[in-house]
Amino acid sequence: MKVRNISVFGVVVVSVACLGDVEESSSALDEGTAVQLVGAWSLDHWEAQVGSESPTLPFGPDAAGRIMYDGVGNMAVQLLVPDRPTFASSDWTEGTPAEVEAAFEGFFSYYGDYTLDEEANTVTHHLEAALFPNWIGTQQVRTYRFEGDTLVLSTPPLVGQGMEAIHTLRWVKIR
Repeated sequence: MKVRNISVFGVVVVSVACLGDVEESSSALDEGTAVQLVGAWSLDHWEAQVGSESPTLPFGPDAAGRIMYDGVGNMAVQLLVPDRPTFASSDWTEGTPAEVEAAFEGFFSYYGDYTLDEEANTVTHHLEAALFPNWIGTQQVRTYRFEGDTLVLSTPPLVGQGMEAIHTLRWVKIR
């Protein structure tokens, strides 16, 4: 099994680059999955599949989001319902329970570092922080594939609203 910790790998590549007259290396960051993955991606489509039922759109047809991977192993993702209602107050700490609930239910984010397993076509997100506190300190495995400038990430079955669903998110590269 070929698992690569990008964080350590990125430091090695930077160190080698700083040596000066070093012959060209065969670094995996020069080609392959790591280079394809690094950058900022904009959400194009998100659907959840529960069994043989028709897919659902968790944040609706206009769901928005960004996911970013850097070359030294950091990642972050934000997903949102773009037309979430605003709070009556301009002070975010004074939201009513209904306003806070709507804001929470229409937004999802986490960050941490990541590792790749190119043989299994998986990227594992090691969560340091998350809007959903139960995910802090967990490892979220996603299968990946590339379709041109599109990254497709799929989850294993995740429980939500009492049902297991496989989530598939399509991301278009923006940087």
